[in-house]
Amino acid sequence: MVKLREQLRWYDNKPLFGKTIVVTRARSQASALTKQLEAEGAKVIEAPSIKIVPPETYAPLDEAIKNIHTYKWLVLTSANGVKAFFARLAHAGLDARALAGVKIAAIGCGTAKALQSCGVKADLVLPLCTYKAEELAEALAPQLEKGDKVLIPRAKEAREVLPETLRRLGAEADVITAYETAAVCENAAELMEALQNKEVDMVTFTSSSTVTNFLKVLGGSKELLEGVALAAIGPVTAETCRKNGLTPAVTAGTFTIDGLTDAIKSYYIKE
Repeated sequence: MVKLREQLRWYDNKPLFGKTIVVTRARSQASALTKQLEAEGAKVIEAPSIKIVPPETYAPLDEAIKNIHTYKWLVLTSANGVKAFFARLAHAGLDARALAGVKIAAIGCGTAKALQSCGVKADLVLPLCTYKAEELAEALAPQLEKGDKVLIPRAKEAREVLPETLRRLGAEADVITAYETAAVCENAAELMEALQNKEVDMVTFTSSSTVTNFLKVLGGSKELLEGVALAAIGPVTAETCRKNGLTPAVTAGTFTIDGLTDAIKSYYIKE
């Protein structure tokens, strides 16, 4: 019986067993992180703080697609951007063949994988652990000439570092809103109850917008996060935490869901 008991305790020995972790990612994307955390033994509360919604108008994006042949580079900064861009490409009756002659850059392997699912291979992908706009601008610099046009379809609210850097290099950077993020919390009641009862061990943030919108859900009651570890997918998200008076206990070194899960595991294993 003792040997059998040890065999049956395999789940208890998982690194995240007994931990309750909140996932604030958009509902449509939360499952990947949830599955990984649950596979490591965690109890997950999905409390999306953002929702991906269409922009107020697609007119600027549709116009850019109509003139896609005038661009030297198409820069995609997220899987959401890929999805939105190719949806409008299809809406115009076009497919990946319309991008012939246009070079494509992707920030992060998740964005590159989303491109591959659309039948497109990126010409430039940032290497692991450098998924930041600054590095992409530096990587593009040797391949840009003054006056080259660069199309950047992305979220409405995003950092201006990339387009500003490209413009300083002499390029014409057209930033087009392809989608927006809206503050939402579909599971607010369970989340608030768990926080008030001190049942949450960690809250995960996968973008700056998940941080700011999560705080809106809390109504400014940051005291609910006392004793709760915060995990950020990368340095930009971690910096947003700090700007809002939060100190992340975990910042993933590889800015992916896999990287975030590994960082969380390492954090608890070291405890």
